[in-house]
Amino acid sequence: MANRLADTTQVSFITDIASLQKIDSRADLETLMSRSKDDGTYHLKNLDLSEMTDCSNLDFDGYTLENVIFSRFIPSKPEKKLLFRLSFMGAELKQVSFAQAHIVQCNFDTMDKEAVELHAEKIKEPEFRASHPHYKETTLHKVDFFFSDLDFCRFRNTIVNTADFRYTHIQDCTMSECKVTLGDFYFCAFQGCTSFVDAVFYHSSFTCATFENNCIRMSNIPDGIVQEHVEIYHNNLIHAEDWMKYNPCASFSSMNHEANKTEITDKSKAYVALEAANFYRELSGTFTGKGLNHDSNEAYRKSKLCELDYYKICLRLTDADRKDCKCSLHCKIFWIRLIRAFGFGYKWWPPTLWFVGMTLLYAGIAEVIKYNPVHPIVNFIRHWCNSLYNSMSPHEDFSKLITLPWASFESVAGVLLIGFLGFIIANNIRNDS
Repeated sequence: MANRLADTTQVSFITDIASLQKIDSRADLETLMSRSKDDGTYHLKNLDLSEMTDCSNLDFDGYTLENVIFSRFIPSKPEKKLLFRLSFMGAELKQVSFAQAHIVQCNFDTMDKEAVELHAEKIKEPEFRASHPHYKETTLHKVDFFFSDLDFCRFRNTIVNTADFRYTHIQDCTMSECKVTLGDFYFCAFQGCTSFVDAVFYHSSFTCATFENNCIRMSNIPDGIVQEHVEIYHNNLIHAEDWMKYNPCASFSSMNHEANKTEITDKSKAYVALEAANFYRELSGTFTGKGLNHDSNEAYRKSKLCELDYYKICLRLTDADRKDCKCSLHCKIFWIRLIRAFGFGYKWWPPTLWFVGMTLLYAGIAEVIKYNPVHPIVNFIRHWCNSLYNSMSPHEDFSKLITLPWASFESVAGVLLIGFLGFIIANNIRNDS
């Protein structure tokens, strides 16, 4: 398998590889860049730079790169190609491969007005400022960073649509204000001071990803992870025709074996739902360890909802595919719904509503038993006050009116709800969540 992959001509996202122009020397590339600059297109297309030895200190600012290979995954070679100080500010990258590369101090920032001012030596030239398309966003569409190491790179305010970051080490990089749609960060290691301030990840996967210091927040994934959108996960992440899911061991694999089928089966849906539940459960623990209690609570809530979806889907599976019996699944579903009904253990208002509703119900029962047509409202308020007393400790007159054991049920439930509510409020105060 390793030898077969070593000789393959396929590269993720790259089309018509046989027609690519191979560029071996830096001088040839600079000639092409100068030619595209002179004709005003700033367009480089169908190039294979994987064998170019000196790939450093190159300025692709404002260029459009389409179907370009900077480096490729070669299992037979242990070393990674060095890409040093490449600038792509304001550039548009479409179907570009940086696989198995050591990418150091490369800049993918959007070229905004502030960034242009930092390049004062360039904008002093009027003809350069007039012709160079600086004032635009940096966009990455179908870009492959598989099995690469990114050190001190910048993706600030960058637009990323479909990117492979699997098995990538991202260290001391800036991803602030980055907008990623359909990014696969499977087994990605975020290390050092990598930041995610105001970054947004839509329909992205973080399965088995680790966060050494800074961590994505729940606000960074407003629509959840891609596993919560089964059709997008199945059609765009697993079955994308031009996205090769090879791994560092030179073979092809899939954690979700059922997703290899063209039809989205219930077994596949169950696997995806469980994967989402496990991700949020682990993320909740990560948040707790970092003192991000509000995010931890929200991640816990999402984990329980995904877990509920998993159990509901399992009920539709055959006995052979189901790990638990139906009775056990129904019990687990009931328990999660009960947890949700009481606010997942961190929301104060659900137990409050339960407590108020219970006391009003008992007050209504007392009103029916002992109705006073002269002063019905005053009488109901009196019954409600007695119900409140009875919910906190047995009230003799109210107990005689309601009769035992029903009055005792209110006392027991009231004490439990008040204790539960006190626990939630104390935790919220202590954790500032």
